[in-house]
Amino acid sequence: MSALAVLLAACTSPILSAFLLLALYVAGHLLHGLLEMAQLVSQPLLAGALKGAFHLLPRLDLFSSALQAVHGTPLPAGAVLWGAAYAALYTAGVLALALLAFRRREFA
Repeated sequence: MSALAVLLAACTSPILSAFLLLALYVAGHLLHGLLEMAQLVSQPLLAGALKGAFHLLPRLDLFSSALQAVHGTPLPAGAVLWGAAYAALYTAGVLALALLAFRRREFA
C-alpha cells in the first residue's frame, strides 16, 4: 500500500491521494468477488473490464489469514511464498510507475 501511496502522491493532490488510497484498500479486500461477477455478467465488455480491474488492483485478500487462524489450521507454505512473491512484484511495478510520474513532474 505504501508503493500505491507514493504513486498517488506523485500524480494527485494530498487529499485526493488519501481518498483514493482508502478506496484502493477497501477494493483490495473485496476483490475476490470481481471474478465471480465477471462470470455472471452477460455483456463481454463489462466482463472484460471487471477482469481487468481484478488484475490491476492490489490483491489484499492474499494476505488475510483470519480464516485459518479462527480454525487453527496452519498456513500452507505455497500460499505464503505466493503472497510474498506477489507483493514484491506488485510493489516493484507500482514503484516503477511512480518513478515515471516523478520524472515528468516539475517541482518549482
